[in-house]
Amino acid sequence: MTVAPGLQLWSDVEVYAYDHKGYDVVVRVLADGTRMWANEVRVTQRDGGPPVTGEALRQVTVAAFVRLAVRAGAVIGKEPWAPESERLMYGHLDAKHRDLLREAGPVRETLEWVARAYRLAMAMGERPTKYVEEVFEVPRYTASRWIASARGQGLLGPAEPGKAGG
Repeated sequence: MTVAPGLQLWSDVEVYAYDHKGYDVVVRVLADGTRMWANEVRVTQRDGGPPVTGEALRQVTVAAFVRLAVRAGAVIGKEPWAPESERLMYGHLDAKHRDLLREAGPVRETLEWVARAYRLAMAMGERPTKYVEEVFEVPRYTASRWIASARGQGLLGPAEPGKAGG
């Protein structure tokens, strides 16, 4: 699945977590071109471990597994286990380039990167404006303006009331 130019993610992936809170968990994650979601969740009792109960199932945060699938697929040239602080948009944007884009303001190249960040956040099920704010280290107002400018230049689709548009 292509989220943005140069940013491809898997469209069907299984995420395995062995001994996750005492259970083995497998989450199958699918994609439709803009978002990824859990299609199947399997929670299995480990040998000698506690039984699978409703309480145990509530401890499995499905959204975290979806984010993990997106992050693992989006990483380019960086280990997926590296600390978040060492990556910007999972290896697609380095801090120096980000700083230059931020200084340039809402020019075409900056807005293209804003659209990439926005679409990546949407795919992860994150709040897109908040993600743009964090990636570019700008105030929410600036992130919102840049997103609106990206929409105005056709880099993002129209937003619907109460729903982000990518």
